[in-house]
Amino acid sequence: MSDRDKYGGWTKLQFGATGFFRLERTEQRWWLVSPEGNAFLIHGLDHVDSPKIYRWYNHKHWKKELGLPEDADQPLRYKTFWNTKIQADHKYLGFNCLYSNNPPLGLDLCSYIRRARTIDNEYWRRPEPENFLDVFSDDFVEACKNTCEQMVTEGRDKDPYLLAHALTDSPILVEYESRPFPAGFYHKSLPGTTTWSVRIRNLGADAPGKKAYVELMQQRYSNDVTNFNAAYNTDFESWDTLTQTKDWRLVTDPSGNIHEERDNHAFLLAILDRAWGTQVRIIHEYDPNHLIIGDTLNLNSPLPDDIIELYAKHFSIITYQYYGATWEDHRLVLDRLRDLSGGLPAFSADSSWSVCQPPHMPDTLGPQCANYTIAAERLTEVYHASFSRPDFIGWGWCGWMDQWETEEPEKQHGGLQDAFGNWHQPLADAFKQFGRDMYACAICERTT
Repeated sequence: MSDRDKYGGWTKLQFGATGFFRLERTEQRWWLVSPEGNAFLIHGLDHVDSPKIYRWYNHKHWKKELGLPEDADQPLRYKTFWNTKIQADHKYLGFNCLYSNNPPLGLDLCSYIRRARTIDNEYWRRPEPENFLDVFSDDFVEACKNTCEQMVTEGRDKDPYLLAHALTDSPILVEYESRPFPAGFYHKSLPGTTTWSVRIRNLGADAPGKKAYVELMQQRYSNDVTNFNAAYNTDFESWDTLTQTKDWRLVTDPSGNIHEERDNHAFLLAILDRAWGTQVRIIHEYDPNHLIIGDTLNLNSPLPDDIIELYAKHFSIITYQYYGATWEDHRLVLDRLRDLSGGLPAFSADSSWSVCQPPHMPDTLGPQCANYTIAAERLTEVYHASFSRPDFIGWGWCGWMDQWETEEPEKQHGGLQDAFGNWHQPLADAFKQFGRDMYACAICERTT
C-alpha cells in the first residue's frame, strides 16, 4: 500500500523518528511509532514457524511447492520457508507484525516481537517446580544477564524491525491456573502443578526467596509465630525454624484456608514486583532502544485486580491473552484494563475464532464458529470495535496455519489457511481487508 512505510507504519500521520519503535500519546489516542516516525498499530499474526509445513501429512507438498530437493537440510528448509512462503503470505495477508518464537533477523519483511525470556513457567507448558525461579536471588540476576547477552549476540538490540522484547507467555500466577484441567476452549488437558508462592516458601534457609517469605509472614502476623501456627496448624518454635525447614507445605490447604490464600497472594505480588522490575532493569541496561511489553497476562483465568495494577507500574503496554466469543466479552476486558492501568494502551496478543473441520481438526482451540463466514464476520466486528478505541494498539491473530489432529490430538490450533496453503475464505480476506482499513478505523468515531 502506498501510504505505508517498510515497517507497515502509516505515512499520513507522522511523529519524530528515532530508528526504533516507540509509544506516542496524542489527544486522540495511543499510537506506536515506526522507526521512520510514522503512526503504527499492530496487525499481527501468531505462531508462524517452519515445522508446520514439514509434517508427515504435508511435507511432500511443500517441498514441491517451494522447489526444495528431497535431501534439503534444515537450514535450507528454514531459509526457503521465510524467504518464499512467508514473503508470499505477507504480500497476500498484509500483516505488519509477527508474534512468534523464532522470526529470523535480517528478514526485513515486517516488524516482529520476540521473547527475552528468562522465566519458563507458562501455564500451557505445565512447568516443573524448578521453573519457578527464586527471583530474589543473585542467580536470577545472572540468568537475566545471560538472556540479554544472547540477545545482544544475535544483534536484536540493534534491529529496527524488532518492535519489542516480550517476557513470559502467560505464566502461572494464581492457584486456579495450577490446577489439573480437562481440555477447554483455550487450552489442552493440563496436569496439576505448583505456584510461585508455594515453590519459594518451600525452599531452604540459603534461598533469598525463603527469607523474603518469612520476613513477609513476620509482618503479616505481628512478628508472633504462634499466630502463624494457628493459621496454618503448624508448630514452628520460631521464625528461624520456619526459615530452616524445607518442603514444609507443598500444597495449599485443600479445605480453603483463607489466611493461606491471602498470604500466598501477598507473597506473589512481592515476587512479581521483583521479577518484573529486575528483568526490565537489566534488559534496558543491555538495550535502551526497544520497548518491553512484559508477560502476556492470561485473562482467561481470574487474575485479581492488583496483579494488573502492579503490571501497569512496570510496563507501558498491557499485553494480554483473552479468547472472548463476542465483542461484549472483549469490551468488558478492555474496560477493566483501562480502568486498572490508568488508561495505558492494550495489546491483544493472542486471540481468534476457529472453525472445526473433521476429521483432521475436530475440536479447535478458541471460540468456535459454525463456518468461516461467521468467523470472518466476528473478526471484522471485533477488530473494528477494538481498534476504534483510543487505548487499543494491536491484535495478534492466533494463528497462521492449521495443525492437524495427528500433531495435536486434542484442541487443534487453527489458522487462516489449511495445511496445504489453501486460504480459509472469507476469513483470510476479512483479515486482509482489515489491514487496509486499520488506520482509517483508528481515527474514526471511537467506542468508549
